[in-house]
Amino acid sequence: MPEGSVTLSSNPMQCLNYEFGMLLGREDFIVEQGYHRGKVRLHNAWLHREGVAWGYAVDLNPETDEIVVRRGLAYSPAGHELLLTTDVCVNVPLWLEKHRSDPGFEIRTDEASPGVEIFDAYVTLAPSACLSRPVPSIAQTCGDASTSGGVAYSRVMEVIDIRLVPGLPPEPGPLPFHRLRVLFGIEQPHIDEATNAATASDQEVLDARDNVLAQPEADQPAALLAFLRRFAALDSLEEKPWSDAGTGESSLTPSPDDTPIILATISGIRVQTGANGSGADLLEGTVDVTVRPTLIPTRTIQELLAGPAQSAAATPEAQGPRVVPSSVNSPDAETITFAFDADVQQASVSGESVQVSVLGESGWRVLVVTPTYDAASHMVSAHLDSAVAAGELIRLTVRGTGSTPVIGTNGAPLAGSADTPAGSTHEGSDFVWMFRRTEA
Repeated sequence: MPEGSVTLSSNPMQCLNYEFGMLLGREDFIVEQGYHRGKVRLHNAWLHREGVAWGYAVDLNPETDEIVVRRGLAYSPAGHELLLTTDVCVNVPLWLEKHRSDPGFEIRTDEASPGVEIFDAYVTLAPSACLSRPVPSIAQTCGDASTSGGVAYSRVMEVIDIRLVPGLPPEPGPLPFHRLRVLFGIEQPHIDEATNAATASDQEVLDARDNVLAQPEADQPAALLAFLRRFAALDSLEEKPWSDAGTGESSLTPSPDDTPIILATISGIRVQTGANGSGADLLEGTVDVTVRPTLIPTRTIQELLAGPAQSAAATPEAQGPRVVPSSVNSPDAETITFAFDADVQQASVSGESVQVSVLGESGWRVLVVTPTYDAASHMVSAHLDSAVAAGELIRLTVRGTGSTPVIGTNGAPLAGSADTPAGSTHEGSDFVWMFRRTEA
């Protein structure tokens, strides 16, 4: 929380009991405000979760050397309203000078453009509050420095803590209601490392999904609703308020009070330093606002549900196999390995469907690849015609498009990464992964 900020009380389960002739003091008004504030935040945090409701565009303006965050409304993971009523900006070259020594901040150079530095950053929003409107105070609490000199602050302003953070954001944690996401096919089941199969709880969901799809189409909606109610109840048992075992801190909401939301990532920011270190200019960068969580109004969701009159559990098309990103590895200088999440036709795994290029000091070079496929583990070992030095940038492409895609045993082409939606019988997607080889 920023320096000078204050913490507002929030207790949704305690309120005032008014009686005639009652003497009310400072603590009573704090309880009164904390009750209503706590009720709203409890509702926002658990029933809506975090996300942007409107606005909050993020623009990069090379003419002024600034990144600009436009006005908007969002909600934090702890249920705070994050309202920005005017645009705010940061001067990127000045920000870079202030943060270039931050731990872990990677700043790259462009050998083809002397004086150009390249880096990534992301924008976050978090709640904050500060005191305002000082007024004379005729009474003081002994030793209370905040009211010394007979002055006290009569207002607390809820404000937004907007930050440009060096680097790329951490990977998001697991989303709530995992079983329901597996039931509707929008999340993969958890895998038991000991058995290399779905965990028992997720296998129950997969069996339920198969049960629904095996029924006559007219009976599927009712069957799906029954399973939705069951797995929603089981998922809710695993939800609980945030707490820190180390410090003893806790909250009534899913996250700590000052937890931020990610508003946008800005990759490949380029700053040009002038001759002899004089001045600096912002050149370019790529803003991605799709990484933010977004809240859809209830009315819009109602209207979206009035789509085509078809069963939510209608039998899907055959789905193409996908590459598991975490399986990509380079165990030695002449080998790259990776795994599919489903069985593929061995004949489709070839040097044309699996391609590797390497960026070295002299530029990109395309390697000849001889892949071998193990159907039992769904693992591919791609043997290279020349060694890759430690630290060189490797680009692995597994084709799901074009004339030579990898094909699943169900006849569907590769559907890209296991982190992306499943493909269809006809439309495939390439899997592209870039990484640097490290010494074993």
